[in-house]
Amino acid sequence: MFNVGPPAFNPKPLLKLILLAYSRGITSSRKIEQMCNENILFMAMTCDQNFDHSTIAAFVSSVAPYFERLFLGVLLICEEMS
Repeated sequence: MFNVGPPAFNPKPLLKLILLAYSRGITSSRKIEQMCNENILFMAMTCDQNFDHSTIAAFVSSVAPYFERLFLGVLLICEEMS
């Protein structure tokens, strides 16, 4: 049996990408995709992988129940460090 569909992706760069984007007020999956193609920091966070907006949106939906608490924790750590 042959595998059909897109290749699996590593969730770590996607999580880093979402945290970076959200910390900058960017929540649109299309805008995040654009930033990955135009902004060197976003390219570095994703290890220069190209994620399309539908992959980004699906990932955000799949981690939504955990994401708010995780994002809040990251922001609190950043506040403590500043």
